[in-house]
Amino acid sequence: TAASFNNANSDSSIRIRELQRRLLSEELQLYYVRVTNAIESSNNIAELSAILHGIRTDGGIQELVPFLSRFVGMGLTAKKNLLRTEMCRKLVKVFDAMLDNSNLHLDLHLHQMFTPVGTCVVAKKLSNSPYDDHWSLREEAARCLIKACDM
Repeated sequence: TAASFNNANSDSSIRIRELQRRLLSEELQLYYVRVTNAIESSNNIAELSAILHGIRTDGGIQELVPFLSRFVGMGLTAKKNLLRTEMCRKLVKVFDAMLDNSNLHLDLHLHQMFTPVGTCVVAKKLSNSPYDDHWSLREEAARCLIKACDM
């Protein structure tokens, strides 16, 4: 975000810049698209594990932190996803992987993920099906919040 103050008037105005993916290198753009597509649509466990491992260990993805935080936050606040336990679980795992990566500086972006991940802990309803294991999702989200607080 960027703030600009209008000194001509006594009013203060804040200008917020949108995240612009085009400012990322081509490699990081491709990486981001691959990660988000896999999280949103893949059920391939090996692919998801590889992506989470990459987020957890890759030291060169600091520039993606604002994009990944927004992806997790917006994904968990979308009504269509809140009732999809597996989608919420994948997004919480992305947050967990980001927390595990000691090369990432998450301080400025944690606020985007705290409330949505907290919602996974306390939401009244996380699934339409009585057979979904929403309790393990709640526990996983709570552990992530504890980990984030201990950073």
